[in-house]
Amino acid sequence: MKLLSRRDLGGSLTLTLFFLITLVAMEVSAGVAFVATLILIVQVAPGVVLMRVLHPAQPPGFTDGIGAAVGILASTFAHVIIRSITGTSVGFLLPAAACIFIVAISAEVRKGLRQHSSASMGPQATALAEGIAPALLATIYLARDFRWFIPIGAVALVLLTAIHYRRKLLMIVVPLSASISWLAWTRRSEFWWFLTDDLEVFESISYHFLRFGAGDALGPLGELGARYHVLTYQWSGILAQVSGAQPYEILNRVLPVAIALLTSILVWGFLSIHRTLSFGWRVTLSAVFPLFVNYSFVSPSYALGVAVLVAAMWFWVALIQIKATYAFILSFLFALGLALIKSSNIPVVVFGLAAVAILKWREGHSPFVTASFNLFGAYFALAFYGATSLLNDRTTRQIDSFQMFGYAKQVLSELDVIAERPLRVFGAILVSAGLLLLPCLAGVWLWIRRRLEPVWALFALGVLPFAVVMTLISGNQANGYFVSSGLNPIHLVLLVSVGSLLSFGDTKRVIRAMLAVFLPAITTIFAMRLLVQRFNGGTTGEIWLRVVETSMLVPFAMTLLAARPQLRRLSLPAPTGRDFVGLMVVAAFAVSASREVVLFQRLDKGPELTSADSNQALGTVEERDIIQQVVQLTAETAVLATNRFCGASCRGADWFDQDLDLLGEDFNLPSSASGFGGNNFRLSAESRRRVLLEGPRWLLVNGYSPEDARDRMSAALQFAETASENSRVKLEKFGVTHFVLHLPSRVSTIGLERYGEVVATNREFALIAL
Repeated sequence: MKLLSRRDLGGSLTLTLFFLITLVAMEVSAGVAFVATLILIVQVAPGVVLMRVLHPAQPPGFTDGIGAAVGILASTFAHVIIRSITGTSVGFLLPAAACIFIVAISAEVRKGLRQHSSASMGPQATALAEGIAPALLATIYLARDFRWFIPIGAVALVLLTAIHYRRKLLMIVVPLSASISWLAWTRRSEFWWFLTDDLEVFESISYHFLRFGAGDALGPLGELGARYHVLTYQWSGILAQVSGAQPYEILNRVLPVAIALLTSILVWGFLSIHRTLSFGWRVTLSAVFPLFVNYSFVSPSYALGVAVLVAAMWFWVALIQIKATYAFILSFLFALGLALIKSSNIPVVVFGLAAVAILKWREGHSPFVTASFNLFGAYFALAFYGATSLLNDRTTRQIDSFQMFGYAKQVLSELDVIAERPLRVFGAILVSAGLLLLPCLAGVWLWIRRRLEPVWALFALGVLPFAVVMTLISGNQANGYFVSSGLNPIHLVLLVSVGSLLSFGDTKRVIRAMLAVFLPAITTIFAMRLLVQRFNGGTTGEIWLRVVETSMLVPFAMTLLAARPQLRRLSLPAPTGRDFVGLMVVAAFAVSASREVVLFQRLDKGPELTSADSNQALGTVEERDIIQQVVQLTAETAVLATNRFCGASCRGADWFDQDLDLLGEDFNLPSSASGFGGNNFRLSAESRRRVLLEGPRWLLVNGYSPEDARDRMSAALQFAETASENSRVKLEKFGVTHFVLHLPSRVSTIGLERYGEVVATNREFALIAL
């Protein structure tokens, strides 16, 4: 018997071709696309082999989806460890080499692969299920940020439906789908790839992690901040180095496709194991996943964290009997990986695994033992991470920034304008209710049905209290990720629960009922959106209109009234749609989905840039020129300082100190003339040089030490404004070798000759060698 079945090869080939074609469509050169594909295969394959050997009886969606996540984590960790010891950058090949060696010498491993190959030949394991469906669904996940993928995702759904139900229509559907996809591709915005200027710092991090390591104090985030993003950007750095691509190509194009594909494989597989779900419901629920689970490629680390969390959650809740050693090691790998991808995943792991272990303690020896080793492995990893990375001032500052209804104020900043405290609190409660309506109803619903729901409901229920507390008592802007991470598991489980509930009814009746439920939700939300746009001032009444819109209570009430008579007509098993909690869950489900369809606000980047926005996407002519001079005239190890931060409002030697004095204990940055120095990291990202300090506002929001920022800004601004021997020495103590002077802040370079050589200049900038 072969190690791989035809369906295995067919599914793998389909996914590989989709990945290659999509990269080329996203303007990645064919050579880079081919090499990046090979790298990902090398990284993913060891994890897939491991999971197939450990779980030969499990469906390919389980072994291949989870295995892909395991392979990426293992290869990236191997790279980090080998590089720190030897200084070489080939560590990512180690898991693949070990995998080939073990498969070659171990008959037991080959036997496990054959068993899995035989099991995958079952009627449910078709090439459609293993390759085509996840590939087509990935286009919908890419549409979350790349707007030109929206029509492509729509035709992908039509194509998927035709392949499964009406193959005779393919002669019409395929040419039509190709035509629509071609139009979407040719008419996209000129700078469709510019997701956000935040990607400049991610590009800079990716290069600097690879070149100087994560602990470099002169890296984009400093030594402290690097610990919170290390794994994602080590991974992107590997892809950039080996493929020869620029880091921005990897971050803006390769990583989104890879993460979308990994997520679609996992979500499709996760929904496939629920046997009551028909093919149509699996497609529908997989397609609406982006409306409920918060992710965005604007934050590559957060998007990757969502995919890996789905894989880890699936592995943990499956509770399949494997050796305790394997359970411990894999749990350790998943937990440490999630922490180093995005630290907002840590509470999800802590509370979710604790809930599964405690509740399984009552049910018998075997599930409790497996849950216990999962728990011990994950907690050991998090204890190690906490001791090395969380016991610092950044954690203290984030905790100190907590305040009642802090997240509600982030969602609707106008709450602070309401003068009367009781009314302000009431408004914050309404906004929080809108955020928590669906997850809290879902929690009640899952608890009522806990004897009918699989074990993953226990994981989500364990995380829910944390998510509620973080929504009500949150701090600075970075803490919003903790809220989103806490709510994601409950939303994912709710997709399965609602789908399994509705799949029992007659399909035509269910579709009519859902249309009747969604119509009032979308209509009411759209009407309220028009009202808010019409009355969008700063009066008390207009602020309260925005509060009511954010609370979602009006569309929820209207939808609940529409849902009750419709769901009563369905023949559903107990607890049924006649149950009032079930009615409220379906209504809230429809409102949440409709809100995202109408508003599309979840971590959204806004409109894609057009040709008129070339300076924002590419930089000005002068910026590009001085960066090119930096690359040509300085060594790769050079350290730059600059006074270029935010234009005219960032003038003088004291503007940053004055802004920093406005910073309150809650660490939510108030408004200021300079915007606390902006978010721009173009100099370090495009020059591939270390910079003393860039993007101070982005750093402050994400927990960078205000004291360190003040010291570095002071040294840079003093030299720019009143150059002296003392200011030059301050820069040299930080290791600065060159200064990129923004001339509008100083007018000329006169007087700087005594402290350095002006080696390049244009209308806006001068490069000075100290």
